[in-house]
Amino acid sequence: TLVYSVPPIRTKKRSWVGILTIALARGFALGFLGWMIPGGNVYTCIVIGAIYFAFIFCTASTKDFEDISGDKADQVRTPVIVHGEKRLRILAAAGISSVWLLLSLLFISEPGLSVLAALPFMVIPLAGGIFGAVVIIKESSKKHKFYSWIVMYLLMITSHVSIFLIFLYGVVKNAS
Repeated sequence: TLVYSVPPIRTKKRSWVGILTIALARGFALGFLGWMIPGGNVYTCIVIGAIYFAFIFCTASTKDFEDISGDKADQVRTPVIVHGEKRLRILAAAGISSVWLLLSLLFISEPGLSVLAALPFMVIPLAGGIFGAVVIIKESSKKHKFYSWIVMYLLMITSHVSIFLIFLYGVVKNAS
């Protein structure tokens, strides 16, 4: 993510290219490699990486809410400068809800796992997605520094725990 912030490249100055940089590094690479290293199958790890890529892509621009005046002064064209804070909040909220809905559907697709057995695993990302969307819509950029990012990282942690539990369920089921 140094490419996002550090000159001479500093992709932050290039609007959505900056968000893409963050989403590839913190979303796809972390999601994909994080589940490949312990031995996940490639297809599942690509899907997980894609889900986290989409999550970070939809929410990374919220970090720039606190920098609006400085970015304007430095002529940095972040998505929030180009499209406005209100539009970005709506986009991020819609994105986060959709991404966590997709994550919960991933649990249903696990072979041998009934919808009923998947429900407890689905509740965590669905509730998290709704909570995250509400935080993004309601939060004022003047009132916070890092609150939304704490929520976003907590959502990522709880979703990884959910994925771990679903994998563990599959391992235990296959062992018996």
